[in-house]
Amino acid sequence: MIRKRGQHGLWRLRSLMAPRSMRTRTALSASLTVVVAVTLCATVMTKIVQARIGEALQERAQTHVESIAAKFGVDFEYGADTHTREAMTMALEDPRVGFITIERASGGTIATGVENERLWLAYNRAVGEVGASWTETPIVGALRQGRGVIGAYAEERVPIMEAPGRAGVRIVIGYTEPELLALIVKLRRAGALTAAAVALVVTPLALLVAAGLIRPLSRMTRAAEQFAKGEVPETLPETGPAEIASLSRSLNLMINQLSEAHLALMRVNKGLEETVYERTKELRRVNQILEAQIRDKNDFLRIVSHDLGAPLRNIAGMTALLIDAHGEQLPEDAVHRLERIAANVEIETEMLNDLLELSRTMSTPARSSDVKSERVAREAAYVFEHELRNKSILLKIEDGMASAHVDASRLRTVFQNLIDNAIKYMGDSPARQITVGAERRDGRVLFFVSDSGPGVPEEDRDRIFQLFRRGTASSKVEGKGVGLAAVRSIVESWGGRIEVQPSSDGGSRFVFTAPAALGEGGEIANVRETAPGR
Repeated sequence: MIRKRGQHGLWRLRSLMAPRSMRTRTALSASLTVVVAVTLCATVMTKIVQARIGEALQERAQTHVESIAAKFGVDFEYGADTHTREAMTMALEDPRVGFITIERASGGTIATGVENERLWLAYNRAVGEVGASWTETPIVGALRQGRGVIGAYAEERVPIMEAPGRAGVRIVIGYTEPELLALIVKLRRAGALTAAAVALVVTPLALLVAAGLIRPLSRMTRAAEQFAKGEVPETLPETGPAEIASLSRSLNLMINQLSEAHLALMRVNKGLEETVYERTKELRRVNQILEAQIRDKNDFLRIVSHDLGAPLRNIAGMTALLIDAHGEQLPEDAVHRLERIAANVEIETEMLNDLLELSRTMSTPARSSDVKSERVAREAAYVFEHELRNKSILLKIEDGMASAHVDASRLRTVFQNLIDNAIKYMGDSPARQITVGAERRDGRVLFFVSDSGPGVPEEDRDRIFQLFRRGTASSKVEGKGVGLAAVRSIVESWGGRIEVQPSSDGGSRFVFTAPAALGEGGEIANVRETAPGR
């Protein structure tokens, strides 16, 4: 690709300015501005001088052609005679005359003499542009080569006596004065030398001025870089031009304010770190106390369950022995009281067993792994196969339940407690069905166990998960209020939550969450590992 001259010059100027420092660029800009201004002034002066010299040459050419025409006389023969040629030769001997041409008014050239080819060619170009027809007034003009004046041409009319076969003529000469033209060349050289001299003088001065202007900006740049590195820069001098001094003052104020804010932030951060350390230390101490209390409570439950179990077993054995050995001799009321004692002992024994199981669950570390939830649910349902058949309850376990990352035995306990709770509270509902399912949501597994029973009143939906607490409608159903508390404890141990909601058919829907399986992406499709007997 070839650049145009103007584009090439602009590209060179940009390449000269681009990699330079601000100081150099400022100096170059000032120098170029001065040089361009001087060059323009020299160019304008040269053009003005050329115009004036052109006008002077035209005036002198007009005067000279008049004097030459007077030497030719007042009469011309139809053809070129000896007098005409002699007069033309004498005129061309003057070094200022470059050519002479004599033309008829009616058309045609009588004679032409050329001593300066440049003037003759320039005249032909000028005549070709403006035309060479006969005009009422004599023509005069400047002769140019390129953009410069090299001479002038002028014509003079020679009147001819009216006679048959004769007509008027005009004489055109090319005129130049080398001395005047030399002035133009000298003026151009003087302009170029002046521009070069100005550039040599102005550039160092511009560098000095630029250094004085840029030095404060360089200090500001270093100060900003130091502050960006976290260092405190020195105070900038607020001297120099008003704009620079104002900028330095503003920068000093900003650095001081930011430094104070940074120090204040450091103090606040240090205070926060100390506060967080103290709070963390206190929380650690409280957690240790709570963990100790939980361990003590679990130990207490285990000890109580174990220590009370032996006396209750003795009471149950002695009561059975009395009924068997002396039941016939004892009054009916006494036998009835012994049977009530045996029944209460059985209830208390079951409660102690549930407490012992709850304590064991809360104190034993979980062994989590990827578990196929559907298989665990079917294993849990197998325990209730006989009871489900006797009570005509349909248990539906959905296919493709999402896998979870939990302890399989604890998940089985959750399923067993929730299914057992649904069986107990089914009541006399005509649609007797329990549904177990699971799906993956946002990296976790959402399990549900729903039934078509009477449902749980809204005021009981929180307290049924508390230990030894039961719903208001559970008076006719056997239970101690331990099963759902154990379920909540297990679900919370793996970071999940459990709640009860009303189901679509008016029953209860127990929903709990668990971590999704890690190895299988949390989902398995169409798992149909049916437990024995299903």
